[in-house]
Amino acid sequence: MKFLYWIYFVELNKLIRIWNSLLIITADTFSIKELTRTLFAPWRRDIIKPVQPTLQMLFETWSLNLMSRLIGAFIRTTTILVGLVSIVTISIFMMILIAFVAGLPIIVIISIIFTLSSGLDLPIVLLIAGLNLGVIIY
Repeated sequence: MKFLYWIYFVELNKLIRIWNSLLIITADTFSIKELTRTLFAPWRRDIIKPVQPTLQMLFETWSLNLMSRLIGAFIRTTTILVGLVSIVTISIFMMILIAFVAGLPIIVIISIIFTLSSGLDLPIVLLIAGLNLGVIIY
């Protein structure tokens, strides 16, 4: 009974905390919040300010500043998308892992029952039972 308490309450709680930590670390690594906040800021604060502006210089300055903002938005959007894909991948992997850990005792019991009822030789039955026991202990 302690084993079931341990696997369903202690270990699953640990896995959920690890999942939460991985999501926080990934979001922090890709700076998703900061990049979203500064999405249309100029790339590397590259802004041109004309000293004695003429109409042509104002247009050139405006177009270069616009290009700097578009480059910054493209790079930030790409980084945000890579971060979101990483978060989704981690979430899918952790959901599969949690489902496997939650179903592990049931899988082991079913495999032992199937092995014993299959009519295999005793050494094979003992080998499969030993493997199941190793999975439980590990």
